[in-house]
This record gives sequence, C-alpha cells and structure tokens, in this order.
Amino acid sequence: MSNFLLLLILFVLASVLLLIVYLIDRVNIIEKVTLKFTGESKLKENSGDGVFGDLTAERLWGAMSGIPTQGWDDQTLNEIRPRYEIILQKHAEALFEEGVLDGKEDSIKPPSNTHSVTTLRGSVDSWIPQQYADSIYEVGAQKGKSEETDLQTLKQTLDSTYDTLLNQVNIKATRPISEQLLPLETIPDSNEGNPAIESGDSANNDQKLDRLADAINEELNMPEVSSNSEGITAAAERTPTSGPSNSGGKESESSSSAPAERKSEVESPQTTPG
Repeated sequence: MSNFLLLLILFVLASVLLLIVYLIDRVNIIEKVTLKFTGESKLKENSGDGVFGDLTAERLWGAMSGIPTQGWDDQTLNEIRPRYEIILQKHAEALFEEGVLDGKEDSIKPPSNTHSVTTLRGSVDSWIPQQYADSIYEVGAQKGKSEETDLQTLKQTLDSTYDTLLNQVNIKATRPISEQLLPLETIPDSNEGNPAIESGDSANNDQKLDRLADAINEELNMPEVSSNSEGITAAAERTPTSGPSNSGGKESESSSSAPAERKSEVESPQTTPG
C-alpha cells in the first residue's frame, strides 16, 4: 500500500512538473509573438539593476550621446534607446507642466535640468543640458500666462527643441511631443467631434488586437494545424478512389437485383394455376 501511494505521489509530481514546463513554453511563445508584432526588441537587463543598469543622470546622457562608457557597447545602447526616449519624454513633460504652473502663478524661475522619472522597474534619474530645459520650461510658462498665446508658434518651438534634444543622443522622435503637451483639440479643427473619425480609430485598434490574437493563435496551434492538414490531404487523396468503387457497387447491385425481380415476375404466373 505504501509503495502504491509513493508511486502515486511521484506520478502527480511528474505531471505537475510537465504542466509547468508546458505553461512556461506557452508564455515564451506568446511573449515572442507579441514582441515581434509590436516591433520591439527584448531589452537586456544589466547586473539586475534594470534596463539602464548603473547608468544614471549625466552619465546616462553621455553614454547615449556617444561618449565611450565601460561595460556598454553600441549594440546594447541601441537596444535601450527606445526606453531612453520614454525617459526624456517624461522629463520634458515635467518641465513643461512646471512652466505652465509657474506661468499661471506668475512666478517664473530657472528650472532644474535633472528629474527623477518613475518606471515599472524603479526610478531613473534623467539629466539634459540646461539650455533644453530652459526652452521647454519657457514654452510651458508662455502657455500658462495666457490662453490667447499663439499655439502654433509654441508647438513649433517645442517640437524643434525636443527634436534637437533627441538628436543629441541619436534618437528620432516617435511623434511630435506637442501632440501630447499641446493637443490638437485646443485648436479649432473641422474634424473635432466627428463620430466617423472616432469610430475609425476604434476600428483600427480592434484590427490591431485581432491581428495580434491571430498571430498568437497561429504560433500556438502550428503543430496541430500541420497534422490536421496532413490528415485532410490524405483523406482527399483517398476520396476519389473510393467514390467510383462505391458507385460501381451500387450500379452492380441495382443491375443484379433487376433481373431477379423480372425472374420472380415470370415464375409467379406459372405457379398460380397449380
């Protein structure tokens, strides 16, 4: 009895282990498909300290701008540049919002060129040259002082400053930062509130999600699909050969039954008089 229980426990543990391995493999496939679909590369972790490792503040800026940094090669830096763009974007947003608040209170002061950005992996200290911090802060202050400020001029100044900032670290802006800080709804637009445009955006998002789901299902079910297709192909090859034989059998049965019926009809009148 004890041996049976021991074997049962071992069997259950082995089943659980196989299930865990299977689930890990499924998760890895989903992650690979998702990263491939979104066009993002899986970023390397350095020394367990997050994406940027020991790089922080001005040293991080220097490494991204091309200054040789021990322990970091060009390939690794290129991989983390998309993440660094997010850090700089949040830094610029903080400077702009600070300028807007100070402009509304009419208390303009020189901004700091350092900012702690909170991410999912912790906080990152960001540093940018002072002239860029001053320019972004000034745009926010002008926006806060008066709502009648020429927004188009502010947008051009903000985008130009931000693009120049990113060029210093070999990054191209994913989109103009003015779309985030000075949204288009503040400017009269004939498309504003158009339900057709809004429904089109929603449809585009749904299509992206559907394509991602299809890609994941295709990757997960690839072995099953191939085996099913082989079975269907084999069945299709057998179908033409079996069709004629069955029809021939039916024809032969019908032809053989017909004479039998006629024979019975002929014999029946002979037996009636007797």
